[in-house]
Amino acid sequence: MKSTQTCSRRQYRPFAISGAVTEHLRILCIILFASLVLCLPAYSQTDTGAIVGTVTDKSGASLPDATVTVTNLGTNTKTVVKTDAQGAYIATSLKIGNYTVDVEAQGFKEVARTGIVLNVQDRLRVDFTLQVGSVSERVTVTGAPPLLQTESSALGDVIEGKQVAALPLNGRDYTQLVALTTGVTKIAESGNVITGGNQTATNGNAGGTFAVNGTRGLLNNFILDGVDNNSNDVGTNVLKTNVDAIAEFKVQTSNYSAEFGRSGGAVINATIKSGTNQFHGNVFEFLRNDVLDARGFFEQPGDEKAPFRQNQFGFTFGGPALHDKLFFFTDYQGTRVGTSQTDISTVPTLAELNGDFSALDTTVYDPNTTVIVNGQAVRTPFPGNIIPQDRWDPIAHNILMLYSGSEP
Repeated sequence: MKSTQTCSRRQYRPFAISGAVTEHLRILCIILFASLVLCLPAYSQTDTGAIVGTVTDKSGASLPDATVTVTNLGTNTKTVVKTDAQGAYIATSLKIGNYTVDVEAQGFKEVARTGIVLNVQDRLRVDFTLQVGSVSERVTVTGAPPLLQTESSALGDVIEGKQVAALPLNGRDYTQLVALTTGVTKIAESGNVITGGNQTATNGNAGGTFAVNGTRGLLNNFILDGVDNNSNDVGTNVLKTNVDAIAEFKVQTSNYSAEFGRSGGAVINATIKSGTNQFHGNVFEFLRNDVLDARGFFEQPGDEKAPFRQNQFGFTFGGPALHDKLFFFTDYQGTRVGTSQTDISTVPTLAELNGDFSALDTTVYDPNTTVIVNGQAVRTPFPGNIIPQDRWDPIAHNILMLYSGSEP
């Protein structure tokens, strides 16, 4: 690159970059972008879990510097940690799934614990007692009793993926299953934005939200894969995720960790499925129409049933991109709704268009006859409940002409 200098101002001649350099820059940009994307989940810890415990010998003495290997059976991902001076270990940021935990220590038999199921926000305690022997010897513990949540004071339930996919959902919104948790009450639709109950699905499905332990419906916290998923207007979730893509979600109603910290209601912590070493997926179609649905409440029995068509369709698919190393998962859901609405309105009769309200049970009073009697306003009724046309307001007269089909 050459340059010339005139009056202390530099002018640079344009230059070209070779094709090889351009390709290298493009690859570098892709690597940087991929690195950024891959690093993002590390900041989202709310949808992961942890396994903790202690390692001791038969006498109960702590075993420091033992090697603990935590393996995700779905992806064969391994997390290796060491026990501290007190024999304690902790493996954090573990995705939900089935795990095995292996412990090795010099002079002791290797011990493996299988059948460990880790759910969203779980903090499971798995303790080990090693026996003296060769490290080449291995003891496998299976069929152990369910692990208790002794490491967390949070109250709530886990709604598993099988429940989300199998239980009936009006509109395929997984948050309706929050009502399965103790202390949760569904809030009916209303215009009360303060309590958070005025959300109505566009296809006529049940709307509203829910109250937890007496708190307002706006105080719940929806999280999807560790990301805020809250509608601050009506107290519901923004992204209505395909229920077949939901791995599971956890409803924490009280005593949950300060890391959530947003509100005083429940924490609905959902996570989407991920790829494993096995390909898995499904294709679905959910149909509703006027042939299958009942007649609307306001529709007359002799009238043709109002048309209604609703289709919700899509797929999920996941698997390995590189065995044991890189995985993918994708999903799609489409919703198509065609519907109509039956309304009942009251319009003036022909007699009422002419000012004759004699058929009404209500008495129509002449406002021009108002007098005060003993401090009370008293008026005289129009004779026969008929309002003379010379007493009609011009605006009211024009409106009546529109009803009768005449030009005002």
